[in-house]
Amino acid sequence: MDFNSPRLLLSFPIELLTEIIQLADLDTRSSLCRVSKGLSSLSTPILYRDILLKSSSSVVKCLSTLSTCSSSARYVKMLHIAYNTAQASTEDNIIESVELIKNALACLPNILRLAINPPTNERDAYELAICSTTFDKLDTFIWSSKFTVELLEFLARHHQKLITVGFNFEPLEQIQIHRYSLENVEAIVLPKLVKFYGELHHVRLLGASETLKSVTAQWTGNVEDLVGFEKSIMCLGQAKNLTLGHSARP
Repeated sequence: MDFNSPRLLLSFPIELLTEIIQLADLDTRSSLCRVSKGLSSLSTPILYRDILLKSSSSVVKCLSTLSTCSSSARYVKMLHIAYNTAQASTEDNIIESVELIKNALACLPNILRLAINPPTNERDAYELAICSTTFDKLDTFIWSSKFTVELLEFLARHHQKLITVGFNFEPLEQIQIHRYSLENVEAIVLPKLVKFYGELHHVRLLGASETLKSVTAQWTGNVEDLVGFEKSIMCLGQAKNLTLGHSARP
């Protein structure tokens, strides 16, 4: 069987691919290295990409070996970080989730660069395929997770580029914001959040009214920006219960 064929690997049932990694990991990490060495540099990240879409605990121990396989490994690692963070939903691990998202965001500019520039060779074509899967995964991850300031800033900065590479903002119905993030937001960050929310007019803010009120009440920036932000949402009737802290100001 030609394990160097990416197409062949992609034709394997996901259950079989997962079993391959689980068996390889039963011994030591070196056994996984031997499996990876038997694959081409193109096949390996595709194999792990598909497995990570239905990740198991055994894969966590294997990720560090990917860095020696190909440059695509960082995308696969980012997928795992996103998967892990999506599972983190309790108050106890909010801080850890923020750190994981920071690590994930550090990888995304490279994904954007590769996705926007047309592939010039086979390797780029396969990495672009990995990017597409990454964005599919991120769609699920981002919209099902609570937001952090770091993630919001990234989306705001790369909003148009993300649309260009097929990132779908339309299904967005709500944004849940980490209480931890907003309570620790710096004044310099708030205008970015205002601008981002103002551009996404279909956003509904849930579970953040009191925290937003507290944060904006202490902000000494351009009040007109906040007024415009509030009106842009209120006019759609999607956040009628949201009252920002500046509202009582003259």
